[in-house]
Amino acid sequence: MKTKQFIANTLAFTLFCFFLSQPAMSQSTDYSEMEEIQDEIENLYIKTYTIFEKYPHISYEYIHSGDHIDAVTIQGISDEKAKKRLEVYLLDIAELENEILNRSNRTGVFYVTETEPRPKDGLEEFNKDLRSKIEYPEMNGAPENLEGILFAKFVVNDEGEIGDVIFTSNFEDKDNIQVEMMKKQTEKAIQSTSGDWVPAKVAGIPVAEWVVLPVQFTVKEDYYDMMW
Repeated sequence: MKTKQFIANTLAFTLFCFFLSQPAMSQSTDYSEMEEIQDEIENLYIKTYTIFEKYPHISYEYIHSGDHIDAVTIQGISDEKAKKRLEVYLLDIAELENEILNRSNRTGVFYVTETEPRPKDGLEEFNKDLRSKIEYPEMNGAPENLEGILFAKFVVNDEGEIGDVIFTSNFEDKDNIQVEMMKKQTEKAIQSTSGDWVPAKVAGIPVAEWVVLPVQFTVKEDYYDMMW
């Protein structure tokens, strides 16, 4: 029996938050460069999660020398070429995020901070909440094996409230009506948590920050699994 499920992945909040002990950086006025870096980071996110989608039991650890990341060790992936690609992606993300740490964009929203935003009740409860509100959309005549990851991007402001949600995805047919239904369900579920977040902080001061949340829709044979 095939069951259609979705996976809400918490890695968006934990995978790339490894600069917490570094000092705050001065604000640069080169906003265009910052936006280009953020776009590059988001593209690397998608490439990274595409590998996590195929190898859901991956674990990794960064190797540090003081505040500098020298290397990353990766377990749980059998394909050496994919493992090497993931290593490059993770190290590139680390380098790029360090360049924009504690720097806001032209609208005052941060991309990477000392303390990342998080749901007040924790990631586990947040995922349970999303799981109860999102279903695989059924449609007559629609494909039964439509799978992929939605990347929901939204701002958690300095009061823990959520603004607009925008999406990218790795679905082959991004304009498919089922994909649009997935987006609507996911946006509604995320918006329902507005006000239930602890905001990001820079030098102890609450600030607005972008969050990228990957949500995987998949068809599983007889079981349901989480990506983390």
